[in-house]
Amino acid sequence: MRPYVAAMGALEFFFTLGSGGDKVSHLCHLGGMLVGYILPPPWLFLYNVRNTVTDWQHKRNRKRFEVYINKHRKEPPLPS
Repeated sequence: MRPYVAAMGALEFFFTLGSGGDKVSHLCHLGGMLVGYILPPPWLFLYNVRNTVTDWQHKRNRKRFEVYINKHRKEPPLPS
């Protein structure tokens, strides 16, 4: 993927120097590529937070379910 991105960056750079009649801001594309390269991916942090929250919710719901089952274990089932 890196050679593809490098080639696209080179093309955008050369198109920036070329004619301005294509109504595409090639400089913005280059800026977006630079920002995407410099900034750390946000999903690294958010992925860990999401997993922590999901694990906590799972444990909490499991405790609630066990309390409900233990409470209703001695009751006879309802007739259909």
